Amino acid sequence: MTATFSSEFVTRAPTHADIPAIFELATAYDIATIGHPYLEVRTIDDDWTWPGFDLSKDALLVLDDRGQIVGYECLLGLYPNGRSDTDGYVHPDFAGRGIGTYLLRWADARARERFSELPILPHSYLQSTTFGNDPLSKRLFEAEGYFAVRHHWRMEIDLVEAPDPVEWPTGITVRAYVPGQDEHAIWEAMNEIFTEEWNYVVQPFEEWLAAKITGDEADPSLFLLATEGEQIIGISRGMYRQDEGWIRTFGVRPAWRKRGIALALLHHSFGEFYRRGKTNVGLGVDSQNPTGATLFYERGGMHATLTFDTYQKDLLFASEPDGNS
Repeated sequence: MTATFSSEFVTRAPTHADIPAIFELATAYDIATIGHPYLEVRTIDDDWTWPGFDLSKDALLVLDDRGQIVGYECLLGLYPNGRSDTDGYVHPDFAGRGIGTYLLRWADARARERFSELPILPHSYLQSTTFGNDPLSKRLFEAEGYFAVRHHWRMEIDLVEAPDPVEWPTGITVRAYVPGQDEHAIWEAMNEIFTEEWNYVVQPFEEWLAAKITGDEADPSLFLLATEGEQIIGISRGMYRQDEGWIRTFGVRPAWRKRGIALALLHHSFGEFYRRGKTNVGLGVDSQNPTGATLFYERGGMHATLTFDTYQKDLLFASEPDGNS
């Protein structure tokens, strides 16, 4: 079903057949903004498999009079802390024509609709992340009531030769994740590792499993677990992103920190990628990480290559005070 956006555009919900065109749209935006593609096509499908996501209601396309997709937005996840994430793109050839404004306002309305179906939360808000060098997005978000809350970096290392063999602290070993065996222990370890992280939300195990593990195409042999005895004490979740190695999740439980385990696990991960022919390895990190992760990755040989800004909009509902009464 389509709806009129303006005399130039129409809107409708996407279908899975639209994924290639959405990816093409996102790639055009990425190239115009940072000079190369960034989004992976599988990310779109991953977003649509999020628990509770309704493709007919939680995503929207804008099409021009030729039927070309020129705008896309989706609303992801209602977290227990009242957060919902929104993500979208406007084709660079159509910037400045009101599409981004329309999509953000649609996401706002849809988020309010979804939150209204839940028990009253003390704080409901939207978040969205964009490239840090995109002034158009900055102006758009600020005009729609968003404010910058966090800055993240993409960090990388180029491996010109095989990393030196890792020397593990006494009693610490490393092994690959075993599907069907390790999921609950990983979930428990992650909740302890990231409890101090900004924006981290503890998800119920089954929800976390469906969102983060089930159906994931990542190579289990790159999902590395540092252990002491039978206990998982560190996680390095590696995967392939485009033609590079990517560390999606990394951390060591607090009681095992400052013993060299994290650096050993990081370098071991680099070595595993190198063995598979991936000489460029990247990850994302909060620039204000409370554990000093940015400096740690720099000591590990990585450097920042991209910045990302996260914007937030607080949602006030009719029954809430606005602070001015």
